[in-house]
Amino acid sequence: MKHNTKPRYELVLDFFRRQIVEDNKWIEGMKIPPERQLQTMLDVSRNTIRKAISIFINEGFLFTEVGRGTFVNSRKHWDRNTTVIKSKLVGLIITDVELDFGKKIINGVEDYLQKRAYSLILCQDHGSIEKTFKYLDTLIDHDVKGVILDPVLTDDFKKNNIRIIEILDKAGIPVVLIDREISGIDKNSIITNNEEISYRAASHILKNGHKKILIIRDITNISNKRFKGVERAFEELDVPFCMSCDIKIQTQHNLNKDTESLTEILKTHTNYSAVFSLSEYCGKVTYRALVQIGKIIPRDLSFITFDHPEDSHFQEGEITYIEQPLIRMGNRAAETIISLIENGSPRNTETSRIVLPSKLVPGKSIIPPEV
Repeated sequence: MKHNTKPRYELVLDFFRRQIVEDNKWIEGMKIPPERQLQTMLDVSRNTIRKAISIFINEGFLFTEVGRGTFVNSRKHWDRNTTVIKSKLVGLIITDVELDFGKKIINGVEDYLQKRAYSLILCQDHGSIEKTFKYLDTLIDHDVKGVILDPVLTDDFKKNNIRIIEILDKAGIPVVLIDREISGIDKNSIITNNEEISYRAASHILKNGHKKILIIRDITNISNKRFKGVERAFEELDVPFCMSCDIKIQTQHNLNKDTESLTEILKTHTNYSAVFSLSEYCGKVTYRALVQIGKIIPRDLSFITFDHPEDSHFQEGEITYIEQPLIRMGNRAAETIISLIENGSPRNTETSRIVLPSKLVPGKSIIPPEV
């Protein structure tokens, strides 16, 4: 009697191949039996099952979703000559993980990546282009398959971010932009309706009777877009903007120093009844500066900001703020980058530009001014 001398895992591979390729019993998208069931069916160890599954994943026949199981991949991934995705790492370059924006983006990205069995390398740049270039070396060295980029807030915004993308393009690493776009760069992007939501927020302040408003913004393209929405609200409600004041601050991403700088500026502006901060970070700085000069919200003035400044004295539900769909943004960015990694970017196909709607969350920090 002739005995089968094949290693046990190869017998399992033969079984998998018959189910998927020859007999077509396991069809595209189907969840294969769990490891323990396969172990019993084939009378092999669990390690043997796992080794066989790993081989079939590398060959493109199967894919795993964390918490859900292992599934049969689409036929377009069955070509053994196709480059195998051995690394399942995705990089995320983001300004500040301490802000509500950063925390929620990370949660959204990680949640989706884990479902698709990818891992995240997190890079916090704090607006430093030098630090970002070092991160790029690390990401490339770790063989990341894609990068989600929150464009770095530097003085030469366009030039520096184009350089980042050029480095990633040269390395063959796909990129998805979040929150901010770069003019002249055709990359997939996930953004929010910045101008429109700023228009609604400014209209809300004006309709509550405020005409003398301080607009606090940093020097970035995104703040400029939001400012356009503010200007449109003044124009459409026929309120002269000259009664208000546009304050631009050069942020250093040092909360104490930025607060100190804005405090000195606000001391010279006394004739206003409301403040609108055009970013979460500006909101945090503004709130602290107002405390420093003894202003109490909303008794002394009304206040509105992007995202909820968690460290303010306002409890959730009391402050009026703009809620951006940040977790969803992270989800969509991760979904898009995985699609680019696994399917490539088809020729003659336009890149996607996904605009997610933010919403105004009314609270108790906007009240009519005293006459």
